[in-house]
Amino acid sequence: MGFKVRYEKGNFKTGSCLLEHNKIIVVNKFSNLEGKIAALVGLVKQTNPDENTLDEKQRQFFHSLQQTKLF
Repeated sequence: MGFKVRYEKGNFKTGSCLLEHNKIIVVNKFSNLEGKIAALVGLVKQTNPDENTLDEKQRQFFHSLQQTKLF
């Protein structure tokens, strides 16, 4: 979906940003696995990708994430 994912150390929450026209997701290395997954799923749910750029398997995964309720 055009995002670059970076795993960094720091005192911050996992999130996404647009930096010089590059879509970047920064994941906090210090977060536990459950927190990392929840943050990434939340970010994917907020994204409206061009589904024509996704292959069938990616499209199915995206739709299953859209229907998933974590908490």
